[in-house]
Amino acid sequence: MRMPMQLFGSRALALGMIVAAMPFSVACQGQMRESVSYRAMERPLEVPADSVAMNDTTPNLDYPPGDTGGPPNPYPATAFNLDLGKRKYEAQCGPCHGNTGTGDGKVGAIWLLPPPALDNARFKAMSDGQMYLRIVKGGAANGTIMPSYAKKLTEEERWAVVNYIKQSIAK
Repeated sequence: MRMPMQLFGSRALALGMIVAAMPFSVACQGQMRESVSYRAMERPLEVPADSVAMNDTTPNLDYPPGDTGGPPNPYPATAFNLDLGKRKYEAQCGPCHGNTGTGDGKVGAIWLLPPPALDNARFKAMSDGQMYLRIVKGGAANGTIMPSYAKKLTEEERWAVVNYIKQSIAK
């Protein structure tokens, strides 16, 4: 009596194994949001404190659109807002712009063109609304590209970051 391997040969066996493994390899290529382990109405995982925001959208390269002052800042620079802004800045902005805003963050250091320092005259002259729009829309400036943080920070957190930058970095 012959064994199946002897009947079909090693080529057929290898082809059979590849065909059998294909559903598993295709299943691993899906997105997390399509995974059965993440269901609707289920709370997502907490974002690690050392994480850096990444977006799946392309940045707006046409920013700033005209000479606009942007929306007025509805949140005063209270101690609570400045603390919130500092925490969000260090988590989301610090890896590129550096925790002191000098453009020396660890992630920004690996780019060909480093991110701009937030303590320079250009950022000091920006209105709160212009800085807010930069956070929301991202964009290109001086050859660097900043992604949008609209999905990563709430409106209150964005204004808190603006207040923190204006009060502590670009003062």
